[in-house]
Amino acid sequence: MATSPRVLPSGRVTFAFIDVVGSTKTFAAHGDAFVAAVTALHDRAVEHTQSQGGAVVATEGDGAFLAFPDAGSAVRALSGLQAELEGASGDDGGLRLRIRSGAHTGDAVPVGDNYLAFAVHVAARVAGAANAGQVLVTDEVLHELTAAKELPATDAVDTGIYRLKDLSDPVRIWRLFGDDALPRATPARRTNVEPPRTSFVGRVAELEEVRQLVAEPGLVTVIGPGGTGKTRLVSEFALADSDAFEGGVWLVELATLDDADLIVPTVGDALGLTGANLGAVIGDLQRRGRCVLVVDNCEHLLDPVVDLVEELCAALPNATVLCTSREALRLLGERVMALAGLAAEGTATDLYLDRAALAARTETDLHQVAQLCAALDGLPLAIELAASQARTAPLTEILEAVLSGKDSLGRRGGQERQRSLDAVLEWSLGRLPPATRNSLLTLAVFPGRFTPDMARTVLAAAPRCDVEATRQLARASLIDLDGDDYRLLSTVRAAALRQLSEDPELHEEALDALASWASDLGVRRFEIKTYHDDVPSDTLLAVEAALAHGLDAKITGLGKAWNLIEVVAGVRGATPGLLALAKRAAALEVTDADEAWTPVCAANLLHVLEVPVAAEPVRFDQYADLARAEGDGRLLTSALSAAAKIWELAGDDATGLARRLEQVEASERPGCRHNLGMALGNLGRHYWEVGDYAAGEQAFRAAADVAQEANTWAGYCVHLCALAEVALHDGRYAEGRDYALDALKVALPEWRLRGYALAVLTHSYLGLGDRASALATGRLAVEATRPFTGMATDPAYDQMLVELPELLH
Repeated sequence: MATSPRVLPSGRVTFAFIDVVGSTKTFAAHGDAFVAAVTALHDRAVEHTQSQGGAVVATEGDGAFLAFPDAGSAVRALSGLQAELEGASGDDGGLRLRIRSGAHTGDAVPVGDNYLAFAVHVAARVAGAANAGQVLVTDEVLHELTAAKELPATDAVDTGIYRLKDLSDPVRIWRLFGDDALPRATPARRTNVEPPRTSFVGRVAELEEVRQLVAEPGLVTVIGPGGTGKTRLVSEFALADSDAFEGGVWLVELATLDDADLIVPTVGDALGLTGANLGAVIGDLQRRGRCVLVVDNCEHLLDPVVDLVEELCAALPNATVLCTSREALRLLGERVMALAGLAAEGTATDLYLDRAALAARTETDLHQVAQLCAALDGLPLAIELAASQARTAPLTEILEAVLSGKDSLGRRGGQERQRSLDAVLEWSLGRLPPATRNSLLTLAVFPGRFTPDMARTVLAAAPRCDVEATRQLARASLIDLDGDDYRLLSTVRAAALRQLSEDPELHEEALDALASWASDLGVRRFEIKTYHDDVPSDTLLAVEAALAHGLDAKITGLGKAWNLIEVVAGVRGATPGLLALAKRAAALEVTDADEAWTPVCAANLLHVLEVPVAAEPVRFDQYADLARAEGDGRLLTSALSAAAKIWELAGDDATGLARRLEQVEASERPGCRHNLGMALGNLGRHYWEVGDYAAGEQAFRAAADVAQEANTWAGYCVHLCALAEVALHDGRYAEGRDYALDALKVALPEWRLRGYALAVLTHSYLGLGDRASALATGRLAVEATRPFTGMATDPAYDQMLVELPELLH
């Protein structure tokens, strides 16, 4: 091969390699003719290289190593050589050489008569990826050609990003010459997200929503409480859709960072840049083209993340930044997606079954699985934590542990912040100001939903809390704004209560604040002389929790709250827990009229639900005397009602009747008339129980008239049903039917009184021989009582429902 004195280029150098395709097979077939052809090939390579100012660094076997002072000269030399070889015909023996070629540009200086530079290795790997007749180059070559306006006449073709042997970072390869065969290399994924070890269950609609939001450039933020699966959702998006973006989808994980100065270098690491500054990151993303940068777990570094995102969006108008956080970034133009838990009887159950199967456990009780998932708020992390215990505990035991709130469902492995429900909460709490942290733990004493006013009242009464904390907690996805009310997820509340129990002083302050709120509520509602049907059930549960603490801590001033509970539970029924509290409260012995409200109201609640009260009747006569002494007519009527029932239970019907008549008389006084209907109804029930049905009917009718006049719908409904029962007892079925139908007109559908009226109506139809109507109303009666399963209600009413199936059969 002829050579001329060579000068190896230095500085910015474009290296190229060529070698013969199928050389071993060709050598075996043609022998000496092949050797001669390779020698001629070397000569042609030298001529094309030197004509462009390049140098042949070395030849070895059937290949050559070339160096050029610029990318344009390298491409012209390689393309010219390929064009000559591809256009040549074979010799008489059929011998025709075809070569592959590739180039890369990098910084280098000669070492003796050769080079020691990383760019040499890249060029060799790129050439090795080429097919016969092709010229392949890297981004660096193409950028230099573009800058010098020396792109070849044919457009450069982006073949994709590939993993090349011994190179840690993927390389984008462009084809400048040759057919459209793909490079002989492993395509690199356009994402740094590794495929997970577990399957992706559900979230089909949510994944599509992410796709739609990310379709436009700008900022998209997925928010939600810890454990909702935000990271898994965006990771699944990256795995499924990265090929749809020219520049790929790149995940930046911030969870392990505590220093804002490390955010930009971490972004650089995700992009394959070492020690990058913001300028290098922006430059790299610009070169990649349309891409998505996923910034995961932003909540603990929110302010510096906001600054970064603003700069990225300003510099990269075609890029999308997809953030996950427990609160939104609140930037102009931000598109927010709130991620909720999975549906308990749908994908949540599917997820549990899938993960339990990994623990070699097959569950068949799908109802219990759905119960468990509902108790875990449908949170994917919580469900996976529960399923991880399936190997060592039966489903019933796991469910009991979750419902009791005593188990944080810990596991080994995984990120530390996701090893238990307590760890999930602590991840958020540890980054809140102390007063805000205390506020969340304090709000956990609410058993259900609570209004903003309830939250402010309790937080204001707790000395170490922030009265305005709810908005910050809602932004951080630690409490949910559900309509006009707030709520804590069951998992968050249980974890918060476990933490609260570890701080007895704060726990006591929180419960005292709850009791103070309940006392104020009781006083305010005391002036509203209705059945309090506008009070939400969750508010009543909070009052019940306050009353429990009041009994434990011997807190005074909760009598009016007990009055509220007595009135409402008499209509809606009572939980076993409330009945237990009422028994404790009814046993209290007090000497103050204000405090007498507690045992009196508790006893009346038990009496309405026909739960025996273990108390001396004389004590309640004494409470009536306290009321007379204080001139408290409302307490007097309540105390007489309680005393009457206890005398009756003691077998002294005469004294019981005397107290009933005293109650009616007291209820006719100014300020007490709203109790008259109840007093007359109690009197009618007394006559009914002693067998004086005529007197009972007269009292019930008077009670119904008073209730109708006062527009107290619940009392009116109860008294009409009592009149219907009297009519049924006497065989007056048509009259009983009419009373029951009138009762139905005022019974609210969601309360147990509707079931009461339907049950009486069913018995009326049976008495009339109308079995078709009885069957229809009987089914409605049973259905109406489903919400009250497990609650204490009027035993006579309960017995009527028990008899229905047999009667209908």
